[in-house]
Amino acid sequence: MERTCLKCVDKFEGYRNAKYCPKCNIIVIKEYNREYYRKLSPEKKKERNDKTEEYRKKWYLENKEKVKEYRKKNLHKFREYYKAYNKEYRNNLRAINPVLVKEKRRKTFYKKYYNLTIEEVNSLQSNGCSICGYNKLIEVIALHHKDKNPKNNNPNNLIPLCYSCHYAVHRGYLQI
Repeated sequence: MERTCLKCVDKFEGYRNAKYCPKCNIIVIKEYNREYYRKLSPEKKKERNDKTEEYRKKWYLENKEKVKEYRKKNLHKFREYYKAYNKEYRNNLRAINPVLVKEKRRKTFYKKYYNLTIEEVNSLQSNGCSICGYNKLIEVIALHHKDKNPKNNNPNNLIPLCYSCHYAVHRGYLQI
């Protein structure tokens, strides 16, 4: 039976008592649940969350082997799903705030490769290139290892260089 959605006014095929199209129905249910949960007292919310958490733990312990087997069998699906999710998340984040994405990438890069916090990195890079003095864009300043040992990430061993000077030092055109 053809029905008209009360929310988006689109036509859809539905049951006799259907008020919303499938897309809007999901939105309406989420809104209702959100509103219901918001009205609950803090004690009820805590009790409800505790029960849910207990149930999840109990269920997982009972079905641990089934879950592992299912994950092994459907590993490719999980990988595809997370790959698509991460791609969509990154695209949405880039669209919202590209500067935030760049900053987050810098943090993870320096934490992973240099084992430094972003504050330490910023303090090293804040004066700019130690050879030419360039300091307009902090992202352009790289950290160079004085002793040429990439595993020695002691802040005393790192000096800030712009990309041009860093390239020249590695090629032997400049000496530090």
